[in-house]
Amino acid sequence: MRIFPVLRERLSEEKSQELLRLLAVLQQSSSEQALALAEARLARRLTKRGTRLDRRFSEALHALEGRIHQRFAKLQGRMAVLDQPVITLDRRLTEELAKLHHRITEGTTKVPTALEGTRTDPIKGMFPFCIGQMAVAPTLVDPFGR
Repeated sequence: MRIFPVLRERLSEEKSQELLRLLAVLQQSSSEQALALAEARLARRLTKRGTRLDRRFSEALHALEGRIHQRFAKLQGRMAVLDQPVITLDRRLTEELAKLHHRITEGTTKVPTALEGTRTDPIKGMFPFCIGQMAVAPTLVDPFGR
């Protein structure tokens, strides 16, 4: 800022400097007030937009939760339909396993009974034959060793 020379002549140099300082303070004060006013307006606009955004977000979230609950209910219905065959299959498998266990148990008790009737005479007859084979083996190998 400048002070006109006519005004400067009427005021002293010191008073004209003081007037410049006063005008600078007024200008700065009005700038700060304008800045504060703009800041307040911006805060209000942001608050309004934030509120609208919160509301839209809440509505979207509520709609999404509704869709999730609907799909979950459908899934539970489908699972209920599938549960019955699974339960039937489980019962059938349990029955079949019980039958198999019973058959295995009966089979293991019959095996010793089946072996009781076998004779050991052929095994007793093979014993001397094996001893004879062991006695002959060195004589067959001996000529090749020399």
